[in-house]
Amino acid sequence: MEQEELKQRNSSLSVVMIGVNLLLLLIFLNITPSSENEQFEAIIFISFEFVVLMGLYAFSYHGKAYRAGKWIFGIALLIFLIFMGLLWYAAQLGKAFQH
Repeated sequence: MEQEELKQRNSSLSVVMIGVNLLLLLIFLNITPSSENEQFEAIIFISFEFVVLMGLYAFSYHGKAYRAGKWIFGIALLIFLIFMGLLWYAAQLGKAFQH
């Protein structure tokens, strides 16, 4: 039973560390002066970073108690892929109306 308690504590610490990393990224994003394009690139980077961190968390812990992490990772990945697809579509529209 002690092994499961340790695993649960490590899982909680992992979630806190993911939250702190994302908070630090958001603070850094808002402190540094940047143009609109750099701000947009930073938002893409933060969303990618969230998906990667959630993926690492979701596949590091196994068992029924950690199933929520896999669901959150799947939803975050789906949202990120839709967001990147819309971004690609907007870029292609921009190229079409350039001339």
